[in-house]
Amino acid sequence: MTWPAARLMLQKHLEWDYGYPSEFSSWSVSLLWVLVHAVRKTTVHLGHAANTDIKVYVLDTLTIDAIRVHRTRNLVNLFRLRSISNVDRYSQGEYLVHGRIQDVDGFRAVGLNRLITVGLYERFPGLTPQSAEREYKLYCRSQELRCTYSKTWVVSPGLTSNYRQLGSCFGRSWEAFMTLAFVSIRQRETGTAAIDILLADLYDLPLPPDTETAERTIFVQPGQPDDGFVDTNQLARLLRLLRQSCPLHTTDTWSGSGDMSALTELTGGLTCTGVSDDHDRRLG
Repeated sequence: MTWPAARLMLQKHLEWDYGYPSEFSSWSVSLLWVLVHAVRKTTVHLGHAANTDIKVYVLDTLTIDAIRVHRTRNLVNLFRLRSISNVDRYSQGEYLVHGRIQDVDGFRAVGLNRLITVGLYERFPGLTPQSAEREYKLYCRSQELRCTYSKTWVVSPGLTSNYRQLGSCFGRSWEAFMTLAFVSIRQRETGTAAIDILLADLYDLPLPPDTETAERTIFVQPGQPDDGFVDTNQLARLLRLLRQSCPLHTTDTWSGSGDMSALTELTGGLTCTGVSDDHDRRLG
């Protein structure tokens, strides 16, 4: 692909131009962002019919060639695309994967309806659509809910059981990480007693074998959470604490492909798409 062709494709992709073919798919490091996007897909918007077959995907980028995975903001700077409207907001925590994702690429897909059935809306009531018509922009809605979930969550014994039901939907190799990701969406108590209760609740999760590396790679720079997402930061801390509390409790496999690799950039990004829907190549 020539430089001008690549630049034009990226521009159209980042402008949400569904009429222009794109070789990129968009992924996000924030599970909350992904869930907001998935739920929004179930509503009518700008002439697009509601999609009732939405899936949430999680991807281990260490199972695919590293040159295919790019931080969106790096590409925006490289190709000088900063003039695109709202590109800073919508590239926050976003990664682009070049080329079609194959079954061997270590991803896991779970239907949104399955997550709803096991209690997604009960755990996160703000996600529930208020209308058949889409009311918010993706960024605005995500920020609103991030503020809603910033209210301190009082930790009590057994409180995480429902979040484990959500995490288990992704299969045993992803259960631990996704459970922690769901738990980390809400701001929680940080006192010693609350942490002890939380760790006791989560002690028997099948941790990946190299959680220390996974925890480190969530951060783009040492000590600096990617794009400042609160949920990503909380996940990194919880993963580290759980690893320290039960360092020998691991599972034999980790990624969807059975690879022993650690996850990169919060498992390479969490995204949601609708099956057989060209419009779902972007997070929006």
